[in-house]
Amino acid sequence: MIELTSKERVLKALENKEPDRVPIDLGGYQTGIMVNAYNDIKKLLDTKKKTSILHRNQQLAVPDEEILKHFHIDTRYIFPRSFESWNPQKLPDGSLIAITEWCNQRVIKKPTSPYFDYYDSPLDRANIENINDFSWPDPEIPQRFDGLKEEIENIYRSTNCAIVL
Repeated sequence: MIELTSKERVLKALENKEPDRVPIDLGGYQTGIMVNAYNDIKKLLDTKKKTSILHRNQQLAVPDEEILKHFHIDTRYIFPRSFESWNPQKLPDGSLIAITEWCNQRVIKKPTSPYFDYYDSPLDRANIENINDFSWPDPEIPQRFDGLKEEIENIYRSTNCAIVL
C-alpha cells in the first residue's frame, strides 16, 4: 500500500476504508493532552516554547507544530476565540477559584487536582421566571472568529493534514 497524506488517511478512515495506518489525532477537546503531561514531553524533546492553554478547566495544552510533526499527528485543530476573563484567585487552602465565560460559573482547582472542577452551576440560580433573563455567552461575537480564515489557509498551505473545526 502506498503511503497516504494525513488528509487522505483521515478521509479514508472516515469513509470506513482501510488507510495505510491508523490516523493519529491530538489536540482537540476529546483528544487533548493535559498541560503537565505535555510539558513533560516537551522536556524530553528539549522544546522550550511556552505552552498555551486550549481549555482552562481541563488544563489541556495546545500542541505546538513541532510536537505534532514529531509524533506524525494527522490532524490540526482550529478553535473559535474565547472571551473568558481568566483571573484565578488563590484560596487559603491553596485552591484556585475562577469564574468562566459561561454565565459566571465558578470552577475550582484543588491543590491535589491537575484540573479545574465545576464549583457550582449558574443554573442553580435560575428558575422559570428568570431563565429568559439569563446572561448566556454570545456565540456570535465577530471577534471569536478573528484570524480563523487565515489560520485555516496557513494550515492548508503548509501541511497535508486534516483540518478539524
